[in-house]
Amino acid sequence: MTTLFTDVSVWNEDSALFFKQLATQNIKAAVVKITEGSADGTNYVNPKAASQITNALNAGLQAHCYHFARFTSVQDAKNEATFFVQHVKAFGMDSTTILVLDVESTDLTTNPQALTDQINAFMTVVKANGYPKCDIYASASWFNQPRFYREKLIPQNCWVANYGRPQPDVDNAGAWQFTNHWNSQNLDMSYDFNGFYTN
Repeated sequence: MTTLFTDVSVWNEDSALFFKQLATQNIKAAVVKITEGSADGTNYVNPKAASQITNALNAGLQAHCYHFARFTSVQDAKNEATFFVQHVKAFGMDSTTILVLDVESTDLTTNPQALTDQINAFMTVVKANGYPKCDIYASASWFNQPRFYREKLIPQNCWVANYGRPQPDVDNAGAWQFTNHWNSQNLDMSYDFNGFYTN
């Protein structure tokens, strides 16, 4: 059976009990939203991030981090990555942590080559700051249109969101977010096909 992991933001709980309950249901990891935009832009930091990370780890889950992309240029992307990494480090996350870029905002360019270049600029900064494990999250439609050129991306695991389907509908997806209402809760849940998030 494929391993399950969840992702959480300010809209989800941050209590110790919440994460302990997830652990008893065989959830192996939590990807926590850390930031959105950049210091001179959206300047958003999830106020629950520290407690979500701590309580996930204390419950025996692995904890990883994601950033919601708002960039409109390569320099913007670098600025957002710097902002993200600063907060990831402040939360004490080490080099085994997977850093994910959430690519879904309507702010993002519709030019596939430009978005590919911006994503890679972001990832280059992430890796240069000591986080070699990175991934991209986007809906199946963004992979398939395409909104970016997957084969040119630095991250190759690829975490795909696609609800109400029997499969992710993206070839060789590394992970699949198959619901945002798992177990009658307002909770995202994903399959980790390659063990990238959970091994």
